[in-house]
Amino acid sequence: MNLTKLALAVGSTIGARQAVRAVQTYGVGDLLGSVGLERRRTTMDKLLPAIGLVGLGTVIGAGVALLCAPSSGRELRARMSDQLDHAKEMAKERIDNGMRSLEETLPRHAGSHVGS
Repeated sequence: MNLTKLALAVGSTIGARQAVRAVQTYGVGDLLGSVGLERRRTTMDKLLPAIGLVGLGTVIGAGVALLCAPSSGRELRARMSDQLDHAKEMAKERIDNGMRSLEETLPRHAGSHVGS
């Protein structure tokens, strides 16, 4: 057996494994970046973080306002409990509406790509 051929075969196998690992981790962003481009951010990519921050600011502001308002501890706890219950109901409604909207939208998009 030729030692040179064996060394080449082992080296090729190791190199092939490394190449497969490199290709598996290579994504669309990497491909676009290699030619000086980048993926365009959608409106939702920009809008969702902003909505989240506004919601968080609203919750924090409401909590501070409740804590700073002059009232007894019992009244404060009752108001906070009522407001938390209201916030839970509103969040559940919005999640349900979003899920319904998503369910209505997804079948249309899935069906439009079948014929393409």
